[in-house]
Amino acid sequence: MPNICRIKKDKFVSIWDKVEIILNEADKQGVYISRIEDIRRDGLIASRPDFVNGTSLLRSNAHVYIQYSRPDAMYRFAAILRPIPGDTDGKVHLFSLGRIERVQRREFVRILKRIDLIYSLLKNSSSGFLMDSLIWHNSYSRDISAGGISMRVNDDIRDGDILLIRINEYNIIGLPRYVAVICRRIFAREDFRFGGLEFITKAKLLKHFRPEEIRKLPPAVKRFDDMVRNRMVRYVFDEQVKERQKGII
Repeated sequence: MPNICRIKKDKFVSIWDKVEIILNEADKQGVYISRIEDIRRDGLIASRPDFVNGTSLLRSNAHVYIQYSRPDAMYRFAAILRPIPGDTDGKVHLFSLGRIERVQRREFVRILKRIDLIYSLLKNSSSGFLMDSLIWHNSYSRDISAGGISMRVNDDIRDGDILLIRINEYNIIGLPRYVAVICRRIFAREDFRFGGLEFITKAKLLKHFRPEEIRKLPPAVKRFDDMVRNRMVRYVFDEQVKERQKGII
């Protein structure tokens, strides 16, 4: 069993940190939220896990992932969850901590949330770079995560198109004023057309734009770094807590 005192403190959880407890079983998953109440040499003590979503239920000796955020990224480690004998508050003991690893973007949790926004086609293979001739459209989101957003789009948007979006609540969510996104898929919901869009971070700008195009982008687009992504992670996490308290999930 790893000695948690030897793990780098800037990458490990701290007391009162909020964490996600994720249970994966075959094609099922259960997501719970908790807080770290104590750090011991043999593991962690966490508050009673509150259910967020999924179909897998926690049980004694369940193998889980503990996921949490740090300023540079999301991290997780493997653990075995066990109840604490005699505890009446539902606290759990997290044993056998595994190696800490960064969480890939595709693993970020999404929340269903309608948010008003506007968007414009910014670049595609046929029209090229359109920063000087933007045409804005009203729209709204279906869901959002730290990795991207699903939103309603017009018939002319295709996979691979790059859009410029501005979400009305961008400052509350933790986003810059303007964000560049790339369309990864088109799907239908309730007879409407939606796009699954991936946020283009500062580190990925050169993958999608030429240097002269980057210079013309709004300064806010070039501020989407790891700190912004971490703010998004915290926003999604806090929204999960609010929905749980309201009994929505």
